Amino acid sequence: PAVLEEKISIPGQYLALGGVRPEKIHSKEIGYLGEFNAVGVSVDVRAYYDRVSDIIYVDPSPLAPPYFDGKPYSLSNLLSATYRGFEGTIKHSWGAKSHLILNYSRQYANCSLTGTLREPLFIPTLQSIADSCSSMVPRNSGSILLARQVTDDVQLSAGYYHQGRLQFLSTPAPLTMMRRLDLRVAKTF
Repeated sequence: PAVLEEKISIPGQYLALGGVRPEKIHSKEIGYLGEFNAVGVSVDVRAYYDRVSDIIYVDPSPLAPPYFDGKPYSLSNLLSATYRGFEGTIKHSWGAKSHLILNYSRQYANCSLTGTLREPLFIPTLQSIADSCSSMVPRNSGSILLARQVTDDVQLSAGYYHQGRLQFLSTPAPLTMMRRLDLRVAKTF
């Protein structure tokens, strides 16, 4: 639906031919949440597998009657995608005022063509989109946050954030790996 949300608002661009099915999501997840209060540690981890089928995508019109009436696009169920990965968070607290939080995520994506385009000429374009699906999610991301409540009204924190490179569908070049360091002083008034 992301393509639908982005492009459907363009007047006169879509010809509804019907037959579009709802997208389906099948998710599997296993996780663990452990709280070890004696040492001030909590652990939250999960592994997941998500399969999205009947993904609605742009289906260019053939350039011949009876379907083409000047509206170059329709929508069809053309793709499926699989997302699998692991996420984890470890939080260590010492006292009520100091926290260290570690987050990590590793993710894989895979897409395939599952529908039929009305115009076979566009199959290579759609196949290249399916082939680049794995680069559309960051493979690794993580963060480290250290926070300390110094006084009742002042908090200090330092955070480091990392996100692997990824490719947006509508951009010609991938976004490079992102690394960021945030230092914060907050005062309550």
